[in-house]
Amino acid sequence: MGVILDVVYRSEWDDGFGARGWKLTSTISDQRVIATTAFIGEVSDTSVFVHDIVDHHLCGLGIGGHRNEAIAVFLHALRSNVPIESSITMMVEDLMKSGECGERLETFLPREMLVITDYDIVPRKRFMHSIIQQYGERDIYERLVEHYYMIGASGVRAGLNAWASHGLLNAQRTAIGRCLQTLIEQMDTHMLDLEQTTAEARVYIENHICCASINGRQFDVSVIS
Repeated sequence: MGVILDVVYRSEWDDGFGARGWKLTSTISDQRVIATTAFIGEVSDTSVFVHDIVDHHLCGLGIGGHRNEAIAVFLHALRSNVPIESSITMMVEDLMKSGECGERLETFLPREMLVITDYDIVPRKRFMHSIIQQYGERDIYERLVEHYYMIGASGVRAGLNAWASHGLLNAQRTAIGRCLQTLIEQMDTHMLDLEQTTAEARVYIENHICCASINGRQFDVSVIS
């Protein structure tokens, strides 16, 4: 048993960022999902695209929205031992500044923050500003950090259950993530060598191997536990 994913490559996506890289086919129309390359950055040993696949999609989480990301951050930490704090801080600061979290504030914020808030205030930035005025910036920041941690921790079990429902072993999440990283690096190099502007690919993920097919070219990487 394994998982088959359809992915799309563009040398430049028309997403407002002009990003080069890969997207899951299922997210093409979602402007919140930015295409990514195989670049791993300084903290994690896997790329954002691997994070989108391993910690979001295969764990039953959408890629957009703070609720999904809070849970995915915990799932990422479990497999790669990456710190959680910076990601939580970034989301909290973004919410306090913009009022945007990917859903209605009335459904996302802790109930006690909404007791004396006018739900009809728009836009969301003003909504959030009104809450900060009521409680104070430091108090709201600390409450939100706690809230994000609670959301993330409480969603881990469901995420791992969703992963296992694909026939994938939770004990293999770290190894599969690293295997996918190697696979995507090979796919990325292939596309750059071809100087091709667009391509569709199919990725197969199993407990002991990850494979990809691009226009008849096959890539296979063994999962090393």
